[in-house]
Amino acid sequence: MHSLTPQLLKNYPFSRYADPKSIQRGQEYFKDGRVWEIILTKNNSKAVCEVGGDSGEYTVEIEIAQKSGQLSFDCTCPYAVSHFCKHMVASALAVIAHLQGEDEEFEYEEDLLPVQDSQA
Repeated sequence: MHSLTPQLLKNYPFSRYADPKSIQRGQEYFKDGRVWEIILTKNNSKAVCEVGGDSGEYTVEIEIAQKSGQLSFDCTCPYAVSHFCKHMVASALAVIAHLQGEDEEFEYEEDLLPVQDSQA
């Protein structure tokens, strides 16, 4: 069974899907603490994050496909309709920190609705 791990997220080729500005801004969002909630499924196959953006709050879903082990990212911001956005980058960094035990304020939830596969 596949699960989200810090190493899996660290090895994701963000630069293949996100432009340099989105990666830089995502790192800034993470450092500024804009990812204010992370909910993980009990088996760590999916993370749902809430991110404070400049124009509102957005929900980011990071999921690992159980059959292929492929990661998928989805965000509710308008930019993410056709791009890999800064909220996705910030969320991935926050999930890495959380899985490494570098925070204590996030919660786990057993049953989350399945996310549509939107391959990055």
